[in-house]
Amino acid sequence: MDLRLVCKRLNEYANLSIACDWDNVGLLVEPSEPLLVTKMFLTNDLTEPVLEEAIKKEVNLIVSYHPAIFRPLKKLTQSDWKERSIVKCIEKRIAIYSPHTSWDCIEGGINDWILSAFETKKIEPVEPISNLIHPSGFTKNVKINVSSDIQENLVKNVTLTDSIRFIGAKKLIQSNEADFFEMEFLTSPKGVVALMESIRSLNNSDLNAFSSLRITNMEKPLMKNSGLGRLGYLSKPLRLKEVVEKVKSHFQMKTIRLAIANGKSLGRSLSLKPVDIFKFLFKKFYFDYHLKKTCFVKKIF
Repeated sequence: MDLRLVCKRLNEYANLSIACDWDNVGLLVEPSEPLLVTKMFLTNDLTEPVLEEAIKKEVNLIVSYHPAIFRPLKKLTQSDWKERSIVKCIEKRIAIYSPHTSWDCIEGGINDWILSAFETKKIEPVEPISNLIHPSGFTKNVKINVSSDIQENLVKNVTLTDSIRFIGAKKLIQSNEADFFEMEFLTSPKGVVALMESIRSLNNSDLNAFSSLRITNMEKPLMKNSGLGRLGYLSKPLRLKEVVEKVKSHFQMKTIRLAIANGKSLGRSLSLKPVDIFKFLFKKFYFDYHLKKTCFVKKIF
């Protein structure tokens, strides 16, 4: 499959626009065309041993969860392991794609997988994010007050395309000369310009026609079950020791690092009530138990 088509499919799964603005996601290394992807290699981090394994397997594309290029590179030399890895990928014609926080944010992504270690009755994002576009497909709401003669001609003459949609006209006031209507349109940014040109041509370039012009951005609704972090409401109370064991089992880890409030321990009666919330911010394994004391000590369990 062509590399561009593979990237398109990956972006359809998790749109890169929902990644954090500080992140560096998407296609990070693109060899010269044409590049047909026959083998993909998925990794958490593109280290040199991982790259050597990928080369042995003759892959064309490495999907590295963490960006192989994060900070700007001023040079590509053999003195740094990250730079060496990028140079070798270019030499071997291996593309690199990183989804990072876009996979964290989507429903069913990394955050939801982390939370699946527990039985929950409700899950919601810590920081919800808005949809990329308004459900209508437009970005601007345009309202303008015009006289009845302009209103009739505007409806007839304005070119209603994918960038302009006429919503309706509401009668406002009646004067001795003419009736006035509030006309409403939905447009794209380019559609606003086209609509203004139509109004100007019908009004003989009289700028007073724009004195009542109101242009507002369409408010985008929040994405369902998508966003940074997750709040999970437990189905039943859990002792801290149970939480630790579930996390270790889920991640197949022998130990985890945990911060416990002073005076608390794994063996005491510390438990999570069903209404309590534990937080996973991004992909870090930190828990917030709403304990009364705020002095924490790091321990390894």
